[in-house]
Amino acid sequence: KVSHINILSALNYGETIQINVISVLGVKTSVSYTVPDLGTTEPDYDAADKARATKKVAESLATLLNAVTGITATALSSSVAVHEDLKVDWLQVEVETGQGTRTSVAINQIIESTDGLPLYAVVGTRITVRPDPTSDKGIYYLQAERISDNPTGEVLEEVIWSEDRHPTQPHSIASGTLPHKIEYNGTDFTFGPVDYKSRRTGDEDSTPFPEFVGAAIQSMGYFQKRLVVVAENAVYMTETEDLRNWFRQSAVQLFVTDPIGVTTSELGADVILHLVPHNKDLLVITSNSQFKIVGSEALTPQTVSMSLTTKYECQVSVAPVTI
Repeated sequence: KVSHINILSALNYGETIQINVISVLGVKTSVSYTVPDLGTTEPDYDAADKARATKKVAESLATLLNAVTGITATALSSSVAVHEDLKVDWLQVEVETGQGTRTSVAINQIIESTDGLPLYAVVGTRITVRPDPTSDKGIYYLQAERISDNPTGEVLEEVIWSEDRHPTQPHSIASGTLPHKIEYNGTDFTFGPVDYKSRRTGDEDSTPFPEFVGAAIQSMGYFQKRLVVVAENAVYMTETEDLRNWFRQSAVQLFVTDPIGVTTSELGADVILHLVPHNKDLLVITSNSQFKIVGSEALTPQTVSMSLTTKYECQVSVAPVTI
């Protein structure tokens, strides 16, 4: 629960930057820093240039904020981390300058734009990106992750902002109620649950649980390097070449290898019970209808379809086979 201030460029001569910090109770505290004006007689460019540099501005703001009871601020390069002493609640930070967001930005718990994310931040900081309503992107989450395997021990470290998941929503599949696996290790057979992967990015809206959760799985198969399951009147497939992942890789982009779900549109079709690979295609069988998922090209979430091929009444207590 750490907010950040990022000084993007040097301030103008004589410019003032004001930082407003608002507590969870709505208490507002303000501090300001002013770059010396050059004046008209004997301009001191050296002193003014040093005072308006991004690093100097960040350090000065941190010093001013640390003088406020209950607030802790740390500066490194052009970044300032601001939080409550015990990090119990988020602080809302506002930046006011004569140049708007051209010279500095505030990164709070919820932001609308990713412009100006700081290079140095507190590792583990997770923020919510709620873009402008005109954007085609939904809500997603970013977390500051260190770029090195060796922690520096400093409060602020060089980070990369990576997509992450909602901090509190459920994100794991109950593997105990899903199909198990049987393996032969050369001596014995072992049987047990599969360690299915958890949601890595987004939330219940952007990267939801697979729709078969809560339904009975009728059949299973393998198609184009994807694990396939049938539940009710739909066919679901895992990520390509990852039979344990049922979640999208990104909340803001749809990849061709992402999991797939496709349903029948035929009214009156019975519950899907069987999958039959046939040549490059996958036949989908019910007791009164037959469908085909065409496999002549790689399946993607954008191109997958399940078209009706025939409407024969057939016996489905035994799985059909190809001849």
